[in-house]
Parts: sequence; C-alpha cells; structure tokens
Amino acid sequence: MSKSAKRFGKIKSGFDGSDADFAVVSAEHFQSVDPEALQLAIQKYWPEYEGRIRLISYVRPHAEKLLSAFSEQMKFGMLKDGLPGFFEQVSSNEKLDYTPRFEKWRQIFGDRFELRPFVRSQLYKQDVVADFFHFLTGSEGVKLQEVAIENTSMTVGQIALLRVLHATIRPDAKPAQVSRKIRASLSRVVVQEFRDTGLGGDCAKLHLPKDLLGDVIQRYAADAAALDAAFFAGTPMADALHSAEQRLTGPEQSLEAADYFSAETLMSFQMLCGVLNKIAAQHPENFLDMLQAARKGSRTEEEG
Repeated sequence: MSKSAKRFGKIKSGFDGSDADFAVVSAEHFQSVDPEALQLAIQKYWPEYEGRIRLISYVRPHAEKLLSAFSEQMKFGMLKDGLPGFFEQVSSNEKLDYTPRFEKWRQIFGDRFELRPFVRSQLYKQDVVADFFHFLTGSEGVKLQEVAIENTSMTVGQIALLRVLHATIRPDAKPAQVSRKIRASLSRVVVQEFRDTGLGGDCAKLHLPKDLLGDVIQRYAADAAALDAAFFAGTPMADALHSAEQRLTGPEQSLEAADYFSAETLMSFQMLCGVLNKIAAQHPENFLDMLQAARKGSRTEEEG
C-alpha cells in the first residue's frame, strides 16, 4: 500500500466513524501540493465526499511572508545568509508569486476554493480563528471557547542562537531522512524551551532592513495588485505591501549570538550544543526518539 493510500485511508476512517457536522483537514504542506494531484487523490480515496469538500487558504502579504519564511527556515537550519540573500533566493524561485498558484487552485476547484487575505482588518471579527469557523459553518452564531493564542514568532536573538545550534549539531545519520528529522525535532524542542524559559525573548523582533524594502515593493507590487484584482474586494495585498515601511522595517540586524547574549550565557549554550551533538552522532535513532518524546510531553503539559 502506498504512503498516499495509507494517509488518505486513515483520514477517511475518521470521517466514516464520526457523527460530527464538520471535519477539518489542515496542514501547511498543502501550500506546495499540486491542486490537480489533490483533486485526483480526492476522487480516488474519498469519492463519496468529493462533492462536499470546500477548501480555504489564508495568504500572508508579501513582506510579512518574507519575514516569516526567513524565520522558519533559520529555525530549521536551512539558511546561512541573512535576509537580503534570502530575498534574492525567493525572488528567483518565485515562491512569493502568489497569483499564478492560487489561480490554478481556483481553476481546479472552482467556487469550492476560497482565498482569504491574512490581514486583520479583512478577517471576520478581525481574528483568523473566528474567520475560519465563520467560513466552516457559514454561521455567525458559533461561540468559541476562550483560548490563549501565543505569539510564536521568534526574536532575532533566538534566531541567532539557533544558528549556533545548527552550526554545532551535524547529525550524520543514515538514512539522511533521520538527520532531517533530528534537525527538525531538535529545533522545535529548543524553540519551545525559549518560550518556557524566556531566553532571548527580550530581544527585538525580526524586521526588514529599510534599504531592502524598496526592492521588495518593486519585486512584488505587480503580484499584489494582480491578486487583489483576481480574488479580493479592495486592495488588501497592495495596501499591506506599501504600508510595510511603518510596520515591518528597521535598521539591519545582526545574526551573531554574541551581539545579544553575555559571554557566560553563550558559552553555556555552546556547551549544551556540544553535548547534544555527541549524543546525536553516537545514537541518532535513540536521540530522535527522545526528542519526539520530549515534544509529546510538552504538548501534553500544554493540554493539561
């Protein structure tokens, strides 16, 4: 049985065994999926549900997405350069050229696909959670429990520490997939520790260098205008791009941890990284198991 068959089959079993009015399938990996391939998979694995499925996507404005994508890739040790280099990379690979991608989703799914701007003023009750459930149920009468939603964006100091982590820990496990899983799980555990301990939390948030903003606007102005014209009432994407200077810019920021932490703190962090590196090198599979167990334990504590 293929991996797709297993995944879609498991989800379908949940659908079949539930008496709920609505079911939600959500994953960030959908952003890189070919919509035609997803449609074929739905027809193959969920044929009885095909006519009832609707899709919603939230699109973050270009400048905000550039910052969040940079932070996310730094988190997992996937980048060495700073924001200017990352901007050149995404400009070349067209990852932030939204309009062609979302037009293809609408071409495949028609009015079953809805695109929403991830702009607070455009959201139902100015809240993305309320907006999503308003879409899901088609009702304004939904009452949500009060939940604390933590701002998960990292500070520039925390990003700098993660650079130290990934420069030190180089798991050489075979197969390579184990190394990737170690890097991803370790990053998530460390970021959770940042939140729990507050380490680096008093540093500034990541922002766009002022001298880069003009290039960002020039590169994405046409796509912002095209997306607004194709999908939205008004011009939320263009407005967000042109107002980024007031909200998202500042002087160039260092990514060197020594610029944010004392020598003692940095030495302690480097020693910890060295110990973890030795464990990862000697026992990669066991190390991965421990990291995954730590993540599960953290989630259980949050839920409790």
